[in-house]
Amino acid sequence: MDRPGAAKRSLLAALALLLLAAALLLWALDRMIAHNRDYVLARASERLHRHLSAGAVGLRIGGGIKLRLADLVMADDPAFSPDEFIRADEFLIELRLLPLLRRKAEIERLTLRNPQIRLHRNAQGVFNFSTIGQKNGQARAPRLAGASARASESPTSVLGPVPRLQITGGSLRFTDKKERIDLPLEKIALAVEESGEHLIVEFSAAFFSAKPNLKLRARVRATGDAMALADAPLDARLTIEALDTAKLKRAVPKIRSYFPGLFDSSGSITIKDMRLNGTLGELNLLRFIPR
Repeated sequence: MDRPGAAKRSLLAALALLLLAAALLLWALDRMIAHNRDYVLARASERLHRHLSAGAVGLRIGGGIKLRLADLVMADDPAFSPDEFIRADEFLIELRLLPLLRRKAEIERLTLRNPQIRLHRNAQGVFNFSTIGQKNGQARAPRLAGASARASESPTSVLGPVPRLQITGGSLRFTDKKERIDLPLEKIALAVEESGEHLIVEFSAAFFSAKPNLKLRARVRATGDAMALADAPLDARLTIEALDTAKLKRAVPKIRSYFPGLFDSSGSITIKDMRLNGTLGELNLLRFIPR
């Protein structure tokens, strides 16, 4: 009797049944999510305290298990703007497998494809993203300069720790009522990865240019709260090639007071290795090399 061969066939059969059961379970889950799209979006809107809408909603298998939302739209906080906060062709939420088997959803990575993002900062220095997940649009007050951004100092938001993040394509418009800034960025690309107690942020965009000419690399102290990033200590380096100074002065009227003499003339300027630290709300310029 070929016992080793029989045992091998039994193992393969059991594995095949397991894979089939998993495939059927994922198919059933995908159908359930698709048929309950409105319920899923309503629950997400309730948790985030922002209205969400989407076209198709379902699962995508391959390179992980992802919840996919096509044609996603997230409303802004009415205290900041009546318009949309984000509109994206596709939003992928990649889930960690082992917690999912324990019926617990933990986010591994978020991916936005071709988004249009509107960031606002009001006259009090509060960013519009800081009210996501907060009841009645209540945002955390900005921290004092030099204050610690430890997770224990504020309650964890609905999003929890910052997941890995990727943005490809699309645009971002930043308006700041405090500093009277209106900056458009096109062809944006963003990647956020964990590195020990820090987040490594890589960002590029077309800044008053037909092609990407802005590159930013930042090291941000990780917090236990994704919405507390505005207060997280950071160290960053910024390079901008062939920056149109005329357009910059219109977008940032106070730019000449920040850099006396540098932007008095028209034309373009290249800035190499500008170093910044502080927080997103209170940045300090340490060094830059204009060319």
